[in-house]
Amino acid sequence: MVDAVTAEFLRPGGTARGDWRGEVRGLEDRMRSAMHRHPWLADLGHGFVQVELADQEGQRRTGLDLAGWMRRQVPHIESVARETGSRG
Repeated sequence: MVDAVTAEFLRPGGTARGDWRGEVRGLEDRMRSAMHRHPWLADLGHGFVQVELADQEGQRRTGLDLAGWMRRQVPHIESVARETGSRG
């Protein structure tokens, strides 16, 4: 869905055609129009930023990157899998 909406405001080729200021203004206008047609799109950007900030804060607090955090979850996930597997 996001790709389809993005295609509405990006020009084919994606390069400026001389007047870069005019190109930026045009892109801004096309993006604004797309956001009015698809208001849900703004929430995706905000949500993405919130998740990125939370991930960075989690890494800062724990000292674990994503791979390290995932490794730490393995014992818990395995125990849940064993418990649910025994319930059949």
